[in-house]
Amino acid sequence: MMGYISLAFFGIGIFALCVNYTYNILWMIAGEKISSKIRDKYFRSLIKQEVGFYDKHTSGQFDISSDIALIKGGISEKLGLLISTFAQLISGLVVAFYHCWQLTLVMLGSSLIAASLMAIQQRLIARKTIKGQKYLGKVNQVVSESLLGIRTIYSFVGEIMISKKHSQFLSDTIENNKAKAHIQSIFLGLIVFFGFSNYAVGLYYGGRLILDGIVKPGEVMTVFFSIIIGVQGLGQLAVVVPDISKAQGSASRIFDLLDRTPEIDASEEFGVRLPSFNGKMSFQDIRFSYPTRPETPILKKIQSKYIPWPNRCSCWSIWFRKIDHCSINRKIL
Repeated sequence: MMGYISLAFFGIGIFALCVNYTYNILWMIAGEKISSKIRDKYFRSLIKQEVGFYDKHTSGQFDISSDIALIKGGISEKLGLLISTFAQLISGLVVAFYHCWQLTLVMLGSSLIAASLMAIQQRLIARKTIKGQKYLGKVNQVVSESLLGIRTIYSFVGEIMISKKHSQFLSDTIENNKAKAHIQSIFLGLIVFFGFSNYAVGLYYGGRLILDGIVKPGEVMTVFFSIIIGVQGLGQLAVVVPDISKAQGSASRIFDLLDRTPEIDASEEFGVRLPSFNGKMSFQDIRFSYPTRPETPILKKIQSKYIPWPNRCSCWSIWFRKIDHCSINRKIL
């Protein structure tokens, strides 16, 4: 009999090995494919935005590699581990309730507290991740703009000013990450504390039930180990949830951009294409201001005329499109 049970457990171990390998490799492949598609759509959405969008947002605020890495870390094998730990938790509770519902209810008290702490931890880490990405975007903005305009910085002796600005944004990023580390450490410690408290309560109350003759020692041990298996799944959730929260925080910013409709879309076939054009045109009453400074006019009622050189405009055509913050009256002569 004992040999049969040993062989059964050995067979279960081999089956678990195959299943774990299969679901991990499938989730990792799915994560790579999904992150690649998101990266492609993210880049396409970035280059599709109008120029006015980049007057309000700089290219340094969009770190494609970092954002996609966070998303991939939350949707690949971590998502598969999340599903398996939930299954482990539910299975342990079903077995425990079947053998002794009184002891199971008592031990579930600490488990519910741990689950509540985990939910709070997830929300706080997601908020800190979004805020940290904004700070990091400002740091990347300073670096990219400084390197692009390094000659101008040297000309006006602005190295010290740029260094101080970079250090300030970097300090904000470090402080935000420290706060996120404190949140994760405190909540993880509390979850582990309530897990061991659960063991203590279970052993004490289980002993009382045995002395009162309500349950047998074997049933108490079955409930105890079933709850332990479920709580182990809960502990694994405490490790997985922060990565999924980071992925959610990063994905929210990416999908906000993907859902944004640009005011000028070069991929759309709208506008008026003139059937014929002789090259003569005039612009009257042109007004223009940048989106970030609408109160500061750049062009004020500009009048201009254009006359082509002889025999050099036979193939000219014009495509009219909407321009940000412009009020233009065009007259074709």
